[in-house]
Amino acid sequence: SGQGVIAWDAVVDWRQVHYEIRKGVLWDTAMPLGQTRELSYPVGTDGTYMVKAVAGGAYSDNPTQVVVDGSGRLVANVLATYDEAGLGWPGSLDGSACVEEGYVTLSDPAVPGRYVIPAEHIVQLDTPALCTVSVDYLLYGNGIHDDMYGVPDVYAIFDLYGGYGQYIHATVRIDTMRDGEWTGWRNFVPGSYYAEQYRLCIDISSDRADVAPILTEFAFAVDVPDRTERRDNLVVPASGLTVVFDTQFNVTPSVVCQIVGAVGGEDVELTGLSKTRCVIRIKNASGTYAARTINYIAQGY
Repeated sequence: SGQGVIAWDAVVDWRQVHYEIRKGVLWDTAMPLGQTRELSYPVGTDGTYMVKAVAGGAYSDNPTQVVVDGSGRLVANVLATYDEAGLGWPGSLDGSACVEEGYVTLSDPAVPGRYVIPAEHIVQLDTPALCTVSVDYLLYGNGIHDDMYGVPDVYAIFDLYGGYGQYIHATVRIDTMRDGEWTGWRNFVPGSYYAEQYRLCIDISSDRADVAPILTEFAFAVDVPDRTERRDNLVVPASGLTVVFDTQFNVTPSVVCQIVGAVGGEDVELTGLSKTRCVIRIKNASGTYAARTINYIAQGY
């Protein structure tokens, strides 16, 4: 299904223990994902995750850190991969989302915002295919009053010591096209989607007007497994045979032919190879074309 799972060792304590999971590189600013009494937790995207044990309302001193980089996924053919932050956030911004100092944040933390990938990053196929989509993002919280010397009343600030991660939220959404129509934005779930076009966005928000979410990373990749088409005992006349593939490939496939009962000097001549068809002829040792029976495999995606 493409759903990842992180796991950790149990903490031994005389009190009842549960675990809190956050996404980010620093516990205080990382975004909380949930709590569980289990020793594992499903995660939706690549990135850095942290886990702390909670007992009697107290947290363990140091979090366990787990990095998910997607290297264990079986990637067949990478159609596209884009690093939105690395490319300078070329997409569109909605709500109060804005780009400041190379990051996407909110000009007004009380108003949610959205970043949408640009049109040129929409992944397009000639023929619908079942593609695996993976996403990586990093979000942390930042207090807009962190500069205490610039605040008239320091004691009016709710939290002087960070811990902003609990107030911020990010939701990745995906939209896919089928038969020329977009299906509409929906929450992204890691896995495979059958479509002819793919686009993504990410929504960011804050529960507090004095805590801004900072989106520092947002990248995605789309890959598709090989598709194989095979035919056995195909009769090829001396004049040649045009083979039309059952379904158009998205790239020109590789075609391998085997002559049934071949004799020395016979060779396969393959011409006109495209995403939709190819022409097969068999040439014998004397250089003339002959009628033969073949098996063939076309492989692509």
